[in-house]
Amino acid sequence: MTVETAPERLPLRGLRLIVVAVAVLLAIAATVNAIVYLVALVQWPVGVAVWILLVVSAVFPWVMLLIALLIGRRRPVGELALVLLAGLGLAMVFWMNALLYALVPIFS
Repeated sequence: MTVETAPERLPLRGLRLIVVAVAVLLAIAATVNAIVYLVALVQWPVGVAVWILLVVSAVFPWVMLLIALLIGRRRPVGELALVLLAGLGLAMVFWMNALLYALVPIFS
């Protein structure tokens, strides 16, 4: 009697951790970018609405990452990667809109 074993493959848990780690690193980069911009904008006279928008843009990548992790937690690795990419893409679109909203009053 022989015991058949499944063919060995890359552990999915490790691959999922790599995908999530890359998404976390991208969220960290987005947050650091927003904070650096906040520090650089201190010298310009901008309104309260711009400050609130810029602070929200520093937190927004983490909110989108959490939502994407909740949506993709039971999906295959490829779908998880796409959901995380879409969430961080939305955060970057929000960042670009916040950047434009902050810069237009300064340079117009």
